[in-house]
Amino acid sequence: MLADMEPLTGSLLDELAPMFVSHHAEIRCPWPLDVDYGKLIAGYKLGILRAFVLRDEDGAPLGYALYTVSGLPFSVGTRHAVEEALYVDPSARGGAGGYPTLSRVASAWLKSEGVAWVHRHAPVGSRYERIVESAGSARAYTVFLEKV
Repeated sequence: MLADMEPLTGSLLDELAPMFVSHHAEIRCPWPLDVDYGKLIAGYKLGILRAFVLRDEDGAPLGYALYTVSGLPFSVGTRHAVEEALYVDPSARGGAGGYPTLSRVASAWLKSEGVAWVHRHAPVGSRYERIVESAGSARAYTVFLEKV
């Protein structure tokens, strides 16, 4: 398995679309999946969105990670990245592949761009929550959702 940063294009989004559906179903998201491909591409063109793709030896996608990179209004001198989504196909999970490979490559790229902090989120009690913690991320705060 190989992971790398890739240009976020319409053809890449078409390639990843089936995984968006699988990811949404797996995490049992309480709102409907409604991807705004135009906003994703616009974010990439503005230089604030990074796309990383995990591929098998034949080049087929096995996973993706999307990060928004910016400074925070109250911490202008420090660059942050927010993990918008990270998904790895179940066939590529386990061992040293999958999540660790994708996360390690993304973190190295982000660090090379001057990012000091990566904000990750995981559903409470999920397998991904355990993976994030075992990879060295520390709990920093709790995010609550309120349906209004």
